[in-house]
Amino acid sequence: MSNVAISVRALSKAYRLYRRSPYRLLDFLGLRIGDANRYSKEFWALEDVTFDITRGSTVGIIGRNGAGKSTLLKLLSGVSAPTRGEVELNGPVSCLLELGTGFHPDLTGHENIYVSGLYLGLDRATMDALYDDIVDFAELGEFIHQPVRTYSTGMYMRLAFSVAICVPADIRIIDEVLGVGDAYFFGKCLRRIRELSQQGCTTVLVSHDNGAVLRLCSRCLWIEQGRVKADGPPLEVITAYLHSIYEKHDRNMARGRHACSEAQKVSHSLRSNESIRVDEVTCLSESGKPMNEFPMGAPMIIRIMYQSEVDLSEAVVSVVVYREDGVTVLNALSSTDGVFVDLCRGNGAIDLMFDQLLLGPGDYSVAVGIYPSLDLSDSSAVQHAVIWSRTAVFCVLRDVSIAMDLGVVRHPVRWKVCAFK
Repeated sequence: MSNVAISVRALSKAYRLYRRSPYRLLDFLGLRIGDANRYSKEFWALEDVTFDITRGSTVGIIGRNGAGKSTLLKLLSGVSAPTRGEVELNGPVSCLLELGTGFHPDLTGHENIYVSGLYLGLDRATMDALYDDIVDFAELGEFIHQPVRTYSTGMYMRLAFSVAICVPADIRIIDEVLGVGDAYFFGKCLRRIRELSQQGCTTVLVSHDNGAVLRLCSRCLWIEQGRVKADGPPLEVITAYLHSIYEKHDRNMARGRHACSEAQKVSHSLRSNESIRVDEVTCLSESGKPMNEFPMGAPMIIRIMYQSEVDLSEAVVSVVVYREDGVTVLNALSSTDGVFVDLCRGNGAIDLMFDQLLLGPGDYSVAVGIYPSLDLSDSSAVQHAVIWSRTAVFCVLRDVSIAMDLGVVRHPVRWKVCAFK
């Protein structure tokens, strides 16, 4: 059996954008006269997209609104046919492309579970076998017997996601829906997707929640103007995507479209001119030897090699450490430690030193940002001069004599025993 769950080759999708509403009707009725371009123009929502997705992987798809993400999912799910190219799906597919697909507002949640089963091609006996799991996962209580028109958006999401996630399938395709639920149900969804991945199921997820992509996905595709702009580790792809947003903001600033503060102008100038570059980030032992494996409690140095074409005084450096699943473990900010870095022209290095590495066993990755200034009370003012997020990974080794889960952080503590009479 092939290890490829989804194979996409030269996938493209074109739409006709009609210049006026009546032109669509004339075209539909075959009454168009003359050149088609007089009535409409061709728009390629996707163009020559090619990739493979292996079984058991969870792949996130990110990009701006209108980039082609949802079009790609519709082609993968068979809801829409490609203009050219092909999609090969090796296994049964379950899709959740929008909230409440197949739901009738006047039917109860109970009744809509069975309606959704019919929509997915499942018979009554199959839905009877799945019903309890769906209801238990949705946790709607007595509302399961109320019309879904009385549901909130979050309740809709619970029921729709529960149906999609409980139906047996080798491949699951999920559009932007996870952000609708509350924090409890969101966490529950993440756990279920991870469980399915461990069981060999393949998940393709479109999301604007970068944190969810980091926590869930082993791979990320960035779609830009209908093409794959980047494909790789989620942290690298998401950081490149966010950097492109800054670049667009910079272009708009240059055209005078955005008002900005003096601090933002300084950051914009440094980014636009590439005045500061981070060449490499490495993990070192206490003696300065490059290493990627460290015992718990050992010293570690993260060294940032940079080049600067300007003198920049009192810069702020941020070093973010992520766990393997994308959870932010720590964000070391030089300014909160009372350190403001003076960068001089030329090459240099900045060291972040851990006297004791108090992280639990596991794999971690590192991202770095350098800021001319940083106002932590104003998120809109956080404007970097340069960010770096290529692969810098280190591993904290497990003590072979300890079989228990020691958690993410081995925090220093004190113990005290009190006796009461």
